[in-house]
Amino acid sequence: MRPCQERRQEPATFCDAISLASASFAEAPFWATVCRHFGREEFIPWQWEVEHREEMFSFFRARFREKTLAEWTRELEPLEICYAPVDTFDEVYANPQLLHRGMIVEIATPLGPMKTFGPPVKLSDTPGSIRSGAPRLGEHTDDVLGALGYSAADIAELRRRGVV
Repeated sequence: MRPCQERRQEPATFCDAISLASASFAEAPFWATVCRHFGREEFIPWQWEVEHREEMFSFFRARFREKTLAEWTRELEPLEICYAPVDTFDEVYANPQLLHRGMIVEIATPLGPMKTFGPPVKLSDTPGSIRSGAPRLGEHTDDVLGALGYSAADIAELRRRGVV
């Protein structure tokens, strides 16, 4: 189960008991469509009204908890609004289209094999590749400090003082 992590600053992120969806109502036509769909036309002129924000999004948060993600997706996709389920990493890594396009690659890391995203641009003559994983915390600190002119003794002193 995925916890519902709605953030107060992003009220258009909604959850049911186990899933997460994102909807953008920033454009007036999308906002009006959603308000009409939910029978709350009085919300339409309040789209950017701060004093009504909590009332409106409390309503939407409560409503989105009434159905599953699959039910909301079937209901909202035909509305031509900006709405989409938010996949978990496991769902992304198993996505047939991403796998077909080579967007999910496995790389070797010091912690063992790890799946990550491949290059989004596919060039036939000069194909891109992921050659290494992200650096571990502090992995390149000495190299960066050395390139900035710090000597090995300077870096050792910074380490002794807990600066790095």
